Amino acid sequence: MSFETTVLNLRSPVKELVLSATKDGKELFGHNDVDKQEVLGWIDKTTQESFVNENNLKVCDTVCVIGDRF
Repeated sequence: MSFETTVLNLRSPVKELVLSATKDGKELFGHNDVDKQEVLGWIDKTTQESFVNENNLKVCDTVCVIGDRF
């Protein structure tokens, strides 16, 4: 799945936030292909209604904080 396809599934204003933060997928999108696939996976998860619950958001926060240290 491509960045563009994944982002198209997002609802506003999240879609605009992701596009702005990544400068349309050109920045902050991962350092290598493995990172990029992981980012796409997390973006895709946010399009699913079942993702938006307190536990999943805590997991996402933990992954983002740990990932930020590398």
